[in-house]
Amino acid sequence: MSPAANNLTECLNKKRGQESSVIRQQLFSQMNDNRSYFQHIATGIFKQELIAVALMDRDFNFIQVNNAYAQADGRDVNDFPGRNHFDFYPDEKVKEIFRKVVRLKKPYQVYARPFIYPKNPERGMTYWDLTLVPIVGYNDQVEFLFLTLNDVTEHHLKNMDYQRFFELSMDLFCVLDLKTGCLREVNPVFEKTSGYTRQELFTTHYLKFVHPEDRRITQEKVNQLAKGKPINFFKHRVICRDGSCRILRWNASSIPEEDLVYAVARDITKLKETEIEMARLEKLNLIGEMAAGLGHEIKNPLTTVRGFLQVLGGKKDLCLYRDYLNLMIDELDRADSLVTQFLCLAKNAPTQKKNQNLNTIIELLSPLIKAHAIKHDIYAEFQLGDIPDLMLDGKEMRQLILNLVNNGIEAMSPGGSLKIFTYKKEKEVLLAIQDTGKGIDVDVMGKIGTPFFTTKENGTGLGLSICYSIANRHNARITLETGPRGTTFFVRFQIS
Repeated sequence: MSPAANNLTECLNKKRGQESSVIRQQLFSQMNDNRSYFQHIATGIFKQELIAVALMDRDFNFIQVNNAYAQADGRDVNDFPGRNHFDFYPDEKVKEIFRKVVRLKKPYQVYARPFIYPKNPERGMTYWDLTLVPIVGYNDQVEFLFLTLNDVTEHHLKNMDYQRFFELSMDLFCVLDLKTGCLREVNPVFEKTSGYTRQELFTTHYLKFVHPEDRRITQEKVNQLAKGKPINFFKHRVICRDGSCRILRWNASSIPEEDLVYAVARDITKLKETEIEMARLEKLNLIGEMAAGLGHEIKNPLTTVRGFLQVLGGKKDLCLYRDYLNLMIDELDRADSLVTQFLCLAKNAPTQKKNQNLNTIIELLSPLIKAHAIKHDIYAEFQLGDIPDLMLDGKEMRQLILNLVNNGIEAMSPGGSLKIFTYKKEKEVLLAIQDTGKGIDVDVMGKIGTPFFTTKENGTGLGLSICYSIANRHNARITLETGPRGTTFFVRFQIS
């Protein structure tokens, strides 16, 4: 290489060295400026009092904490620098979380973490939002850990109170998403009442759970809620998983901008059943009073007329009309039978109660019941449990049992099954008569037991009414469960 070339190379190298020096100086200057800037920010962070802040090295030794951090534990800020975090707050699970943050170089965050201060256990359980951020140095290793704590104890406890109220309430709570038409949240009572799981409730359109006849009015009410108008005391029927219907009464309001409806419902099925039962008993009492006043007055002339017809039937000159006279006597007997049944509705009908066992009465009737069932190609089964004696009128109990058995047999097609069973439940003795018919229509349910209401072509509508009257005189009540697979009548006797 020529001397000129050597001189040129030296000049270029010298120039590059000068440029590199300038660049290094600029970089160091920029780093110092950034360090000063970050120190300024850090100073501001440590001065604030709203959130507890701590800076630690990678071995979890405190470098600096702010007043909020120190005061949370009743200490001074000078108590922390140089001390290890786990000297103050020993916890192996938390220590492993810290190690994981250092190892993976990823932040960790947890909300409402429970904590009890070892130094101040009288404070009880506290709850904290915790964030642990690793600060990575130039060697690509974690050099520092930045810890922030936010005391959310008061807020969390309030939420827990609301959650307990939500979960322990006997009413049904739910949140409806107007966009999807599905429920977003329900409480345990909602699940228990409906019989559906949370997954089923959250993935099925709400109208699928509403009785078909009530869907239109329900949709209108939801449209009203979507416009921000609350609804109060709205009643409709819902279909439960087991096929039964429950009557719910709703109060609801909405947040239209969030497309959410918050609703609370009360199951008033039992209340409605009680109202129906009270109305039925009122009718029975009214008719019972009429029966007591009119029954005997009607039977007396019927008996007189029948006697004279028998006398006339024995006259030789009226033998041509004997068939007509016999027909008249038969119709009078039929009328007398109806009046006799009518008298059974009387509130003050005489009873002859004595202490006896319901199973004994059923066992005496079993041959008659089985014969009647075989005649209609029905299988009769008896399951009589261990029950205490009750004060019963044997004659009225036989009438009640046979009436319910006849209804059950007539409700089934040949090949059906009739079950009669007794058992004790808490403070009640239950007589249950179950058939495998097609069930009772919803429209008919409210009229069951009403005098003179019948769905049979030749029925009088007095059989079930008499059963309700007999039960009432024995301080018992009749309930029923019905569905597509059959109906079960329960007679519930109180154990005195």
